[in-house]
Amino acid sequence: MYPVYPIYSVGGITLSEVPGKTALIVEFANCKQRCPGCHSQHLWDPGESLDISEILTYIDSSLSEDINCILLMGGTTNGIVLETLKKLVESIYRRFNIPIAIYSGLPEEETKMDEMAAWYGLDYLKTGDYREELGGIECPRSNQKFYKKDFRYTLKDNVLKVEFFWEDITYKFRSDYA
Repeated sequence: MYPVYPIYSVGGITLSEVPGKTALIVEFANCKQRCPGCHSQHLWDPGESLDISEILTYIDSSLSEDINCILLMGGTTNGIVLETLKKLVESIYRRFNIPIAIYSGLPEEETKMDEMAAWYGLDYLKTGDYREELGGIECPRSNQKFYKKDFRYTLKDNVLKVEFFWEDITYKFRSDYA
């Protein structure tokens, strides 16, 4: 049996959610966080259950030459296990070969960042549940963070290895960033 994903919509476009990117949005449904003040309460709905091939078809029909990123909104707050989310991310990347971002919605300490850093195709990760009293990612006191995946080579015992890590680029959302 193939995994299914609770999807609210595929096809919105954003210029502001991933710095420097024009992103096609895939919105996961069935969010369990229920953050007070949430700007995406529509994602609390159960959505439609779609398998990977159906999601890829929707993405394919929504892509244009201007899109240079795919943004998965949610996916870690609705019961999708990480291994299943990883399969979707890697399938999307193999099919379309463009960077993928995930807005997790989980507090950073609950996000499996080290594990997700090794995912093929995942280039951006936003962590942090929305806390109305702290504001969104553009607010200096926000608990939300935005990361870009980077890598470095290490040499140990004459073995060259690639080590992936997350670079914090949250500052790019702040108004004082030029």
